Amino acid sequence: MTDKTRPKFTLAAEASFTLPVLIPRLGLPDAELQVNFKARSPEEMAALDKKFREEKVADVAAVQEVASGWELPDAFTAENIAAAQAKHPGFAGAVIKAYFREYERVRLGN
Repeated sequence: MTDKTRPKFTLAAEASFTLPVLIPRLGLPDAELQVNFKARSPEEMAALDKKFREEKVADVAAVQEVASGWELPDAFTAENIAAAQAKHPGFAGAVIKAYFREYERVRLGN
């Protein structure tokens, strides 16, 4: 018996995916932000992981490497990413960690 609520599997990969990311805020509870992430092949992920480990990638550039948009009324620009990081120092780390965690979850099948 198949579950009608689940989408059917296809070989075609999506170009992007959206995840909720919990953004830590100073003195306040974490806030949820929907972030649109770039999908990559395993080879592309390995190259990105290597780049992040070997190079000092600035927070704004790192977020732009993994994400392509967010559900905010403000445009997804370098300036607005920098503003988010300035106001919420854990912003970039939360976005990047969510991206790599999702790939690890899928890779492990959990």
